Amino acid sequence: MSLFHPDLVFRIIADPDLGVLSQTIRGHDEFRPVIEAMCETWGWTSMLALDIIVDEDRSVVHLIDELRHAPTDNRFDFEILDKLTFKDGKILDFIEFVDTQRIQKMLA
Repeated sequence: MSLFHPDLVFRIIADPDLGVLSQTIRGHDEFRPVIEAMCETWGWTSMLALDIIVDEDRSVVHLIDELRHAPTDNRFDFEILDKLTFKDGKILDFIEFVDTQRIQKMLA
């Protein structure tokens, strides 16, 4: 949590049908349980940064990983694009673009 600004805003660009995955999360108190639940449900085993672009207080990171769904042990290659904005050396705005259709199928 030390990497994140107290006024953090986190959201995954997703269909509202994905429930909590598509909600805007604000601040440490809301973010902590969400990130803990994500870490319990999903395993990232070999994350590789394909591209990182930095422009002043913003960055975009393109990642690929083998994602593991812990409850089913299903695994698949997965790409993520994160857009980060920084303030005071910490992540203030964290927007994540993922294949939400694939996640929705996995959770169904």
